[in-house]
Amino acid sequence: MICLKDLWRHLFFKTAANMLLLSILSGWMHFLVPAHAAFLYKSYVVKKDKGQDILCDPYIVQKDDYVTKIFKQRGEISHRDFPEFLGIFSRINPHISDINRILTDQHIFIPLKKLKKGSLPGQSTGIVTIPFVTISSISDIIRSHSSEYKIRRGDTVSMLISKKFGTYGSKSYKEGVKLLKRINPEITDINRIKAGQVIHLPDPSLKNQSWYQSIFDSSGNIIEQEKENVSAGMNETASDTLDNSKRNDGKWSAFLQVASVLNGKFYNKGVYYFPGERNEDFAINLSISPVIELKDKTRLLFPQNNIKKSDQDLIQSFWKKVKIVTISDKASSEQILDSVFNLNKKYGSEDKITFSDNGVVVNVKARWATKILSGEKDGAQLLCITPIKKIDEITPNSICRYLKQNNIIIKEICQGKNILNKNSKSIHYTILDQDLIYINPLDHKTAVYDLLTALGFKYMQNISITFPYAGMQIDAVSNLVVKNDGSRLLVDFGDIYGDAALSIKKTGINIIQLKKEESFSAILKNLFKALDVHYLKNPTFLAAKRPSEHNTSLTIPGFLVSDEEKSKILITGVSLDYELIQFFVKDNIKIILMGMAGQKG
Repeated sequence: MICLKDLWRHLFFKTAANMLLLSILSGWMHFLVPAHAAFLYKSYVVKKDKGQDILCDPYIVQKDDYVTKIFKQRGEISHRDFPEFLGIFSRINPHISDINRILTDQHIFIPLKKLKKGSLPGQSTGIVTIPFVTISSISDIIRSHSSEYKIRRGDTVSMLISKKFGTYGSKSYKEGVKLLKRINPEITDINRIKAGQVIHLPDPSLKNQSWYQSIFDSSGNIIEQEKENVSAGMNETASDTLDNSKRNDGKWSAFLQVASVLNGKFYNKGVYYFPGERNEDFAINLSISPVIELKDKTRLLFPQNNIKKSDQDLIQSFWKKVKIVTISDKASSEQILDSVFNLNKKYGSEDKITFSDNGVVVNVKARWATKILSGEKDGAQLLCITPIKKIDEITPNSICRYLKQNNIIIKEICQGKNILNKNSKSIHYTILDQDLIYINPLDHKTAVYDLLTALGFKYMQNISITFPYAGMQIDAVSNLVVKNDGSRLLVDFGDIYGDAALSIKKTGINIIQLKKEESFSAILKNLFKALDVHYLKNPTFLAAKRPSEHNTSLTIPGFLVSDEEKSKILITGVSLDYELIQFFVKDNIKIILMGMAGQKG
């Protein structure tokens, strides 16, 4: 059997203060601590009784509480000598006239342990804060004090919680709602629960636990998950996440940057102890060998000293998902990322991503890429990381937002600094009528008119023309467009037959005949050729102003038209995502959406 004292020895630092803490807590903690637990903190009050310091637990009496229920097994004094406990309780709670008639919502002090002078930091002030270890994450703790419940017709969250935690709107009721939310993350709106839905209902017995109040912060909210993820064996200084360079001495700035890019936490203070054989611990000094912890609980250890194979095995027996990265503490962020992504085939294997979105072909090429936990219901996202030489090479926010919609996160670093793409903020540019034109024609003739007008050509429909044919002067109706050089072009949609077109050309006016059975794409190509319009078919655009090697490209079905003034117009028959439209508008590219894509929605 494992001795509780030995178990605590491996999980806490081997200092006199922690051994004292063990002796304080041992009176009321009755569970074994797992290898991966979280630290919580609870404040206690020090009261005087007959000149003796007494460590006391502040407590608010709950409904149906009675003396033996709430006092038995609470602390060392109650456990060893209950009559003495009752005497101390009466003296330190003079406002309780009858110990057998404690009232709901009364504030009382429960004596836990006699203290020697100076036993605890802050003891002389009358308030001490003591850390203790939870059995698991906070969510797991709350869930262990809950029961499954199948929603019935007519049930509401307020009704279910008020039955267990008190009147609607009370402090206890509000805590109950927060507990329910924490252990039922699938409930996004507590006002919308459905009959037949199975949820976890927190049990009010939670309020009688000595650690209950410590799961709430000063604002009354349950502490966030990030604060739960401190692993057993790490002291409180090591648990501080260095989230900005001001909290770092500069030595580890590149590692801190890598942690930030990977959405991880960087630890470079404190010591980890791993219990070894023959009661000998192996220690990792984080100030020498820091650790980055990723959201999927993978730990990246950067030892600056050689670690024996046996010690590596020992670390891996405690940390199932650990990668040991051998690299100098003077390495750049790029060198660190290279080393991390070269560790395993899992990393760097997806540095080129291609997908099709309604006909738009998207290629994302990154220097490094890996799957990360998104926290969303749809699972993992792909994190794409690329170093850039200057700020001007950053990927535009509109493209970052578009890619995020497709579960691709873009992060870029520039000369040792993280570039924060504002992909979560919808900062949009104004789209004017002349920037985005919708054309949804019923026939080719109308489509050509709308398109050429949108392109800025002078186009006249159904004009009368006359031309010599077989010795006669023929009258006809056609369509006339004036080209950029001032010359004229007739556009015929099947109204002129036979070799009449040749006769028209002999008069010095060119003519183009468009057939109804032709695809609109073919008609456009013929028009552009006849009008001397420069164009690219199915153009490809680079998202960022940098080489294509590590860039995002977009291939759009359609045509990119440019004129002598270098203005550009994108003509496409596919529906473009609004973020892509934002990207083109900001880049001074006008858009013409044709066909079904030209329907305003």
